[in-house]
Order: sequence, then structure tokens, then C-alpha cells
Amino acid sequence: MFRTYQIFTLTLIMVLSNTLAYAETIEDGRFWFSISGQGNLPIENWHWNLDLQPRIRDEGQHIDQLHIIPAIYYQLNAKSSIWIAYDHINAHPAGKESYVENIYWQQFSYKFDPIADLTLSSRSRLEERDSDLGSETAYRFRQMLRVSYPINQSVSLVASNELFLNLNQTDWGPKRGVDQNRAFVGFNWVANQLTTLEMGYMNQFVNTRTIDKENH
Repeated sequence: MFRTYQIFTLTLIMVLSNTLAYAETIEDGRFWFSISGQGNLPIENWHWNLDLQPRIRDEGQHIDQLHIIPAIYYQLNAKSSIWIAYDHINAHPAGKESYVENIYWQQFSYKFDPIADLTLSSRSRLEERDSDLGSETAYRFRQMLRVSYPINQSVSLVASNELFLNLNQTDWGPKRGVDQNRAFVGFNWVANQLTTLEMGYMNQFVNTRTIDKENH
């Protein structure tokens, strides 16, 4: 039977396989940050969440996107929750016109029973996307799997992979099929009961109508 560290190593190999170079792609080094807060609502089992996500492109030289994401979620039980959220995006792509995108999304999150020391969780999300670049609504499905392995009581190794699928084609950019894939490997540090810090490497492959992109 596989030992725990062997299972985690195999998981990392599957995630890192997405970082292989794609033919005819433009590559860029980027910095993504996410500041999150959570709290309880005055209704039992309901909670709020707020994310602020600045993203910087061109090897850290220019702002690319700013995401402001308020959400509420209902904790079904210790393992699962359902979410409703709004994502407001100010985007400044290289060499193109700046635009605003508004995303409304619904999500189901689930945490599986541990396997040895490994913790596996799943996130399934449906998005409705509107942009001032066009008049049509784009629909996108996202599926993420995440695994963590504890190093000690405070620090864990984490790895995840998220696939984005466009469900339709619009007049402002999205095309039906694979939109992008995000593979992440890093560390999670639980500083105290209220604060956690996570850092690592993400490989983002973006499938566009012209030339594909790979961001590091």
C-alpha cells in the first residue's frame, strides 16, 4: 500500500503536469494576492465572506485586475456548504481596452473524510458573467479539487487544480469549451484561530480565441 507521503507526491505530480509548456503560448510572471474575511450572520448557520483580490501582470509591473467579492453561505453540516456571491472586476489587460466584468455565482463546497493524513475538498461553481464589452451573458462552470497534508500543527502542504469550462459563446470574448486551468502548490500556515496565511506557485493556462496564454 502507498504511504501518505507517496500519495501526496503523486497528487503533486498530477497538479504539476499542468505546468508543462503549451504550444504557441504567451507567458507572463504575475503576482496574485487575496485578503479574505469571514463572520457569522444573525441567522443560524448563515455566514458572510468578503474577498479583495488585486492581481498584477508583466512580472509585477502593472495592475491587471482587481476583484471585490462579497458572499454569503449556508453551512449545511460539518462537511458541506452552499454559497451565493457577486464578483466585481476592474480589468486592465495589456494592450487592450480596460473593462468591467460582473459575475454572479453559486457554489457547493464539500470536504471528504480524511485518507490517512490527507484532507481532500471539492468546490463546484456556476457563474453568470456580464461585461461592458458586450451584451450577452456568459455561463461558466468551475471545478476545483484541493488536497492538504500536515507538516506540523500549524503548517500544511497544499495542492489544488481547478478547471474552467465555458458553457456558451458570447459577443465579447468567451468561447464554448475549456476556458482555463489553474494548478497550485504551496503552504498553508495557521497563525492563530482567526488568521491563516497561504503562499505558493500557481500555473494558469488560458485558452483564448487567438494565441493561448500561460501565467506563472
